[in-house]
Amino acid sequence: MIKISSLHKRFKNSQVLKGVNLNIEKSSIHVIYGKNGAGKSTLLNCVCGLIKQDLGKIEFQNIDKNRLGIVLGNHMLINKLTAKEYLRLVCELKKIDKDLYVKKIDYFFKKLAFGDECNTLIEDLSKGTKAKLNLTASVIHQPELLVLDEPFAGLDLNSLDQTLDIIKEQSNNGCTVILSTHRTDFLSSIMDKLSILKDGKIDRTYDSTFFAGMQEDSISDFLKKQI
Repeated sequence: MIKISSLHKRFKNSQVLKGVNLNIEKSSIHVIYGKNGAGKSTLLNCVCGLIKQDLGKIEFQNIDKNRLGIVLGNHMLINKLTAKEYLRLVCELKKIDKDLYVKKIDYFFKKLAFGDECNTLIEDLSKGTKAKLNLTASVIHQPELLVLDEPFAGLDLNSLDQTLDIIKEQSNNGCTVILSTHRTDFLSSIMDKLSILKDGKIDRTYDSTFFAGMQEDSISDFLKKQI
């Protein structure tokens, strides 16, 4: 479990997080939903340890926070490498055995339907393919905690389905997943819980069973009214 207690974060004259309290269960997929500027990215950056909260605690219980996979808003990629070269570099930096990582790279390229783009320079890839590459780099070392900030930008429906399969696969293998999104067209198929971040606090948390039987349009309309 990840236990977040009374988390506060301020940037200059703006109080972004105003006492966030949240429990995230191990091996679950927990969605943070809110409008732009609600503090989703700030919260996830605090969980990752990329920025330090002003007040409050983040406790990791039975989760190795050092085995972390991250996808943040901007694609942190190396443009002059091909997709395959980049993943090989990531695997070598993470000290993954070569025989193993060759198989892993091939698996993800097939799973995410990269095709010939695996040998394309990153600077020439589409936004959606870069998003898939970023996700692959974040999970190839089998993290215990996966933090995804708007990971679906630029994905078409086929790529979205492939990406959701990868995320669900990670959760099924014991990984705890926290993701932020403003999209609602897939939530019922992936989430275990969803928390509304509003005015710097968690306004409400819903279990996936709350949305059982609801159509995607109904879920979207309901959630938009909550923020």
